[in-house]
Amino acid sequence: MSWPVCLTRQSNGLLLSPLGTTNGDSPDPIPLPPMAFTNTLWLGGFAHTLWLRRRRCVATWLAVDFHMHRWLPPIIPHQRCGRDGAAWRLDPLDFADLPPFCMPAGSFQTGPVRGPEEALSYVPPLDRLHLVQGVGAELTMLFCFVCAEGAIQCVDPEGVIVDDWQAVIDSNSDRLQML
Repeated sequence: MSWPVCLTRQSNGLLLSPLGTTNGDSPDPIPLPPMAFTNTLWLGGFAHTLWLRRRRCVATWLAVDFHMHRWLPPIIPHQRCGRDGAAWRLDPLDFADLPPFCMPAGSFQTGPVRGPEEALSYVPPLDRLHLVQGVGAELTMLFCFVCAEGAIQCVDPEGVIVDDWQAVIDSNSDRLQML
């Protein structure tokens, strides 16, 4: 199993490519799929609940299904959760159930950050999408970063997160009677 991925900037967006596979089963590169807003709500809710109950930060891996071109549910890795951040790494044991065409392509973590400069210190130097959310008593923001070709850049969330609520409304329109 191999998880190195490369994120490259193309004229029409970001291209996510698996690297290092030698068995010929490597999936084809795909455009970086947008993260569903509802996924970020789950991540934020989980992190906020852990902070309220334990006053600890947390990290998750975000994996992409290269065949379906979509993000999978978050993967909570083995980690040490502290008040100022989580200590974690890319560990094969955390991905034992992933099919070979699904690979870690992003991360989410929390920390006591108030701005993008502080959030940047939580971003691992891996070509992936990285989400960092502040924790604390006050309302916190989600900061989005893209590390592509080794360069980390803070990006507008609207460029990487898609509002999927309309699809939920549309797919249930026969059940919703508007008065």
